[in-house]
Amino acid sequence: MFIEKVVYFEKAGKENTKEALRIAKDKVLEHGVKKILVASTMGDSALLALDIFKETEIEIMTVGIGTFGWTQDKEKTKVLEEAGIQAYPCTKYLNEEISNSFRYFSEGVKVIIEMATLLVEDGVLTEGEEIVGIAGTVSGADTVLLLKSANIENKNMIHIQRIFCLPIHS
Repeated sequence: MFIEKVVYFEKAGKENTKEALRIAKDKVLEHGVKKILVASTMGDSALLALDIFKETEIEIMTVGIGTFGWTQDKEKTKVLEEAGIQAYPCTKYLNEEISNSFRYFSEGVKVIIEMATLLVEDGVLTEGEEIVGIAGTVSGADTVLLLKSANIENKNMIHIQRIFCLPIHS
């Protein structure tokens, strides 16, 4: 048996992003995880993750909506690309039944599962790889999970190992 702290944010939203990323960093280092997935459509969460994780060897991957994974301005794109942040476009989504099941916890849980399964299907992650996912509700980050990546077709392999933070009101 073990006891581990879970942080619950009073409200969902981008005001939790910095704290969620700090929690993610502490937990990544504590659990020896080598890769993080950051949901970032405009690039702000990815830029903040770059700053918070700058003195680590953690590989940062980000998934966003848009042709090349980015919908932010060219300057943000340039900074992230020069830092070696890999951006992947969100090209596949979970079916509605599965999506709604994960949304009962939070929108961020659904997005993290979506990112992890997409990257397994695209061959970027291997099935069963331990990762930390960071996502949020509408914008920013308010949810951090430790999970094993899985292909969505193999639903039994989706394994959320830890919840580190979550909003209690969406």
